[in-house]
Amino acid sequence: MIGTVAKGNYIAGTWLAAVLSNTFGSLSPSRPTDIIGTFPESTKEDVNLAVSAARVAFSEWSHLSKIKRAEYLDHFAQLVKENSEEITKIMALESGKPIVECRADV
Repeated sequence: MIGTVAKGNYIAGTWLAAVLSNTFGSLSPSRPTDIIGTFPESTKEDVNLAVSAARVAFSEWSHLSKIKRAEYLDHFAQLVKENSEEITKIMALESGKPIVECRADV
């Protein structure tokens, strides 16, 4: 593995292992022998947990004022800008695209 990521399902603000705890390695398109991350093999139950959490989050989000929602989106945009080089590198590993193209995408 090359500086890999190992994550679960991000549900309701928490990283969770898949219900069955099975995982798979994601291979680099540019170097198919390199595993760039390990991710859960999610099941229907995992999806249902995520959808239920999303429904709750949407209800909460829809009750926020437009100004508060804009503040959250602006904060997210600032985080992307602050971490753009790291995001670029991850995108290049994951997609196999040249880093210059990924940088333009970010």
